[in-house]
Amino acid sequence: MTVPDSFNAKEKAKEKLRLLESTQKTILNEIVLREGTIKQKVNDLAYIIEQRIELLDPELEGIATDQISTLITRMLREKGCTATANHVNEYLPPKFRNKNLARVHETIDKINEIGTVLGCHLPEDCSSSELQDYVDRQRELKNEYDKALTAVNKNVEKAEFIAFQKGFQLDGEKYRRQISEKDFDEPVPANIQEYVEPVLQHFTDIAKGFLDIRDNYARAPPRELDEIMVHDKVLSTFKIALQPHKDSKFTGDLMHAFERQYRSDMNGKHAAGNSDRFPTKLCKNCSVINENDLDPDDYEIMRYDTTSETNYRCMKCTGTESITRGMSRENVGDTQAITMRKAQMVIEYLPLFGQCLSQWNRKYIQIKEDSRKEVISRFFGESAIQGTGYKIARQVSTSDNPRV
Repeated sequence: MTVPDSFNAKEKAKEKLRLLESTQKTILNEIVLREGTIKQKVNDLAYIIEQRIELLDPELEGIATDQISTLITRMLREKGCTATANHVNEYLPPKFRNKNLARVHETIDKINEIGTVLGCHLPEDCSSSELQDYVDRQRELKNEYDKALTAVNKNVEKAEFIAFQKGFQLDGEKYRRQISEKDFDEPVPANIQEYVEPVLQHFTDIAKGFLDIRDNYARAPPRELDEIMVHDKVLSTFKIALQPHKDSKFTGDLMHAFERQYRSDMNGKHAAGNSDRFPTKLCKNCSVINENDLDPDDYEIMRYDTTSETNYRCMKCTGTESITRGMSRENVGDTQAITMRKAQMVIEYLPLFGQCLSQWNRKYIQIKEDSRKEVISRFFGESAIQGTGYKIARQVSTSDNPRV
């Protein structure tokens, strides 16, 4: 029985496809391992995919030749070769490049050309006005680039969120929803809200007070360099002490960090990290937080409850025990040098905070105020005796008043 030529042709095509797929996998692995010339490997990959498209490979159905660069970029990103993936378009001939991407590059080139046109041949030969015009156009170009980049980044973030919602993978990346501290917030009870506001105002007033002190310091800084250097050390130490209360990502305050460092030196980093177990708002009975369950929403948040011995209660099971969190050995070991430096600064400089402020104020601020009061005291004296005073004549600029 004679085998039809069409059957032989199909078998040959299938065999060639299998060979091409095998070669493609080999080249991809070589790129991952950075064997040989990467640019040549990327081109070899493109020609293999082109042949697979010509042989009507069902896996590449709907892929055009000018989409090969995009396809290779995606393959490399899925393999973790992001750096190489970013240069695929530069490595390949024009026929393999994405036409839409090519138009983008042409547009960028045209914009750059418009922005870099000079009124003269070289910047060195420009007159003052020509160079000013050139700089103005460059700044305007940068502003437009920034706006475009912001829009592009938003589009990418939107696409990634859609991928998360639909369970898609982009460039081999898996997505999860963003989890922040605000996810564990609770509404502030109405009966205490009015008492919270005055405390918030105190913080605002204190912050403004420090800004006022800063302005006074700028007008009357110490005249001795040694004093200024001490102030620098003291204030930087004060900022270190405030940091754990300002940045919620800190676990424990400075004293806890120092204690943990002591335990690390005595018992090792792992023991130090788990020497204290910090409570969370995650119900121990209803939450699953482990490496085998990667669902970030598989937990139950407890609520504040004054009748609970732990101050928190689960609304689902009414339990009061929470998952506790220790610190990793990296959290301890990676900050050893920094923690020891902080301890040294706190011991040496933090007790001087009040003293530095009072000494500076007494020597450089109060002395000016007392001088002012001494000079104007006779005016107040006359006012008290005669019942009449002086009205202050303030100097006002009249340059902006067209009627003067």
